[in-house]
Amino acid sequence: MKKELKEYWFHKMHRGIQLQCGICSYTKKDAAKVFDVSTYFIDTWATCLPARTDLGIKNPLLRMAKFERSGEQGYFIPQELFNKPIKYIEAIHIIDEHRKSYRTYDETLKGYRNRKS
Repeated sequence: MKKELKEYWFHKMHRGIQLQCGICSYTKKDAAKVFDVSTYFIDTWATCLPARTDLGIKNPLLRMAKFERSGEQGYFIPQELFNKPIKYIEAIHIIDEHRKSYRTYDETLKGYRNRKS
């Protein structure tokens, strides 16, 4: 019997921005291995759906991300990228570019503490 391709979606933070991360894979173990999380994390926090994303179906085991319209990302993410799956690396690059000009609160405090001592 052939295994069915499934999508696993969960939320992950990167430098203060919440991303909806996803992957298409045949097993939970493969999905966990690619995102470097435990299978328990996938069982507990990920939503499992039948594969429906074109990007994921064409490229199984490719890490994907979606931006949502909440918080700070509503101001700097281009309109056409909302709720559209893109490569995870591209999403991280967009966030890192934004963080060059606008640091997180924690990064600001660390810089202040380093200057003080």
